Amino acid sequence: MLEKGKINTGEFEIIVIIFTLGSSISFYKGTIIGGIILSILIIFSIIVLGADFTARHAYPSYILEKKISLETVIERLEVIVAIIWFFSMYFKLTICYYGITLGLAQIFKLKSYKILVFPLAFLLVTFSIILYPDIVYFQDFLAHTWTPYSLTICFFLPCIILFTAKVKKVKTNKESGR
Repeated sequence: MLEKGKINTGEFEIIVIIFTLGSSISFYKGTIIGGIILSILIIFSIIVLGADFTARHAYPSYILEKKISLETVIERLEVIVAIIWFFSMYFKLTICYYGITLGLAQIFKLKSYKILVFPLAFLLVTFSIILYPDIVYFQDFLAHTWTPYSLTICFFLPCIILFTAKVKKVKTNKESGR
């Protein structure tokens, strides 16, 4: 559930995916189809489980899948959902990790990003264990710290960089025009 003042990280992931893979018609079709499926899943969760129950739980779709039972033919669908989540998280993390390594390689002007793969993986695993010891701490971080932090690095810093680039461009144009 999104609370007032929370910023979702999904936008960041879409930007990284567009950066690494590029945007095409199939990307937009996939985004629309995924959005429709998520909307249907949310509607079913609210109808079957109730709005309050859906809002309070982190994974209401998993609980929804536990409730599906068609006699003895179709049982235990939550295993299928867990497998789908596992693969989707794997690919999402892989694409984001690839985008981070490409971005750092471009920032440091390296010829190949491959030199950053192992050190960055080592740092990410270490920091993930140290910074977020459990889910309660992570949810507290999202509720109280993430919004000002993300505004700083996702809004103010790019605005400052853009403003500096514009000023620098105007200055170079004035100097070359003399």
